[in-house]
Amino acid sequence: MFFSKIKFGLQSQRSIARSKRGVAAVEFALVAPIIVTLLLGSVDAVYALTAKRKVSVASSTMADLVAREVRITNDDIRGISDLGKLVMTPFDVNTARIVVTGFQVDASGRNAQVRWSDPIGPGAVAKSVGTTVALDTPLQPNVFLVLSEVELPYRTLLGFLERYLDLPNMFTLSDRRYFQSRSGLAIDRTSS
Repeated sequence: MFFSKIKFGLQSQRSIARSKRGVAAVEFALVAPIIVTLLLGSVDAVYALTAKRKVSVASSTMADLVAREVRITNDDIRGISDLGKLVMTPFDVNTARIVVTGFQVDASGRNAQVRWSDPIGPGAVAKSVGTTVALDTPLQPNVFLVLSEVELPYRTLLGFLERYLDLPNMFTLSDRRYFQSRSGLAIDRTSS
């Protein structure tokens, strides 16, 4: 009887070693955290790319709308900036910094002078009127340019990008777009 108990014990140990029932659960327990991290990280990455794209579209849209005009008023700038903010929703547009600036390129095509500049949003800083800016590449002389700059402080949706890629807690997405005046003339900036 004693030997039959030992024989039964050895057989049950062998059957446990051959059993595959718990292997899937153990494999899942090892792989699940990695899969969940990849899934949530990809959600964060896609959300950040969407925000960057919306900032670019908003900047381009605002510069294009201003470049179509011959004269810009305070109401026009306010409406155009509201439209730019609308493009960037659902992100926190209350913290967005927008600067729309009009430049006149000189006769050499290598420098431009600030004719007017409008800051919109907390912390946005206008360019000083009359300041001369050297252009990176020569442009057609005596044209009028509109520059739209947008900065959007961004915090990721779930925080995975910050934790696993050593990114700061919050970073700024930005874009700058230049458009030439459609009329070929300088765009006048008036208060009304």
